[in-house]
Amino acid sequence: MSNRMQRSPARAAALAGSMVLMGAMTAPAHAADAGTSPKSGFDWTNASYILTVRSGGIEFYDQIPRDLQQDVGYSFVELTHDIGQDQGQCESWGAGYWLGQEVEEGVLGAGAAPPDAGDVSGGYRNPTTSRQVRPNLSAGQSQSDRHPAVHNYFPPGNDVYAFNPEGPGYKWTATCDNDVKGQSQGDVTNAGGVQAAGSTSQAVLDKTTGVYTATSRSYVFGIEGATGFDSASSFMQITNRPNSNATITYRMSYFNSGGLDKSGTNGVTFGGTDVPVQEFADQFNNNAKTFSSSLSAVGPAGAGTLQPEVGVSTDGGRYSITISAGHGHLGFNARQGGLGEDQGARFGSITFQGVYGQAS
Repeated sequence: MSNRMQRSPARAAALAGSMVLMGAMTAPAHAADAGTSPKSGFDWTNASYILTVRSGGIEFYDQIPRDLQQDVGYSFVELTHDIGQDQGQCESWGAGYWLGQEVEEGVLGAGAAPPDAGDVSGGYRNPTTSRQVRPNLSAGQSQSDRHPAVHNYFPPGNDVYAFNPEGPGYKWTATCDNDVKGQSQGDVTNAGGVQAAGSTSQAVLDKTTGVYTATSRSYVFGIEGATGFDSASSFMQITNRPNSNATITYRMSYFNSGGLDKSGTNGVTFGGTDVPVQEFADQFNNNAKTFSSSLSAVGPAGAGTLQPEVGVSTDGGRYSITISAGHGHLGFNARQGGLGEDQGARFGSITFQGVYGQAS
């Protein structure tokens, strides 16, 4: 099972302690003012964080009430560190599709043993996934790393078994350069009712300055039966310092791959630069209103758009922000707070979740 699901009691205590030290920063209302810097300067050893960026060309989700996601064209990078530890951890994933942490790693997953213990269960494993975890916890080849099984091959004239994560219509890669830098990509064609869907995610944390920067792009192209724009892309860059609010740079683009869209234009693009998270939703929505008549629907179901989701994650109470180029709901009011409370799909989805503090 993923490292994210197996944090030790000591690690959990360290993270909990860091949250107390940073003023219980589990919601935007409790965060320090943007631009605030630690009094004694940045000390990475005394910093604690869980910082995650996740992206999908198409993302289906259920809130039961825990938020469960399934993605087509999936990318993911998570950076973590505990106070007092001399190393952090980078975990990256790239996949053609992703059925969600609980399904992939729990219900169906083969990885029931701790990381690097090897696969002894013989269960299901997603054949489109690339994964890398650094530092490597094993003495040799890391058993935590994965390669897309459906594209294993023997190169002509070479008897060494190799892996090919790239080919016509797909690219499923994931790498961690070290414990504070990772990148991933997931692209597919002719899947989920679209000609192409995919995403890329990168994240890096500077141990000297404490600045965390994550960049993610997500797109869908040629949505079958679209009522408005049939293609769209999302871009989001997050900059975060410990004990401070993050700032967001974003760009949303829409167009019709067959020619002019229904408004008679070639497309619409809008965005913002270095927007503090506490102002992000209002700024995003104000920009979107300018194009509301053109952006009334994206996708075959007429999915509504242009309302970012800002709040607290259902796994650990971290700050959470999600943007998407198209967003449709199928909810059941009678089940509010329970199974089936909210179901839906996002096109061009990007999510950032994080908690980041430093002990004084």
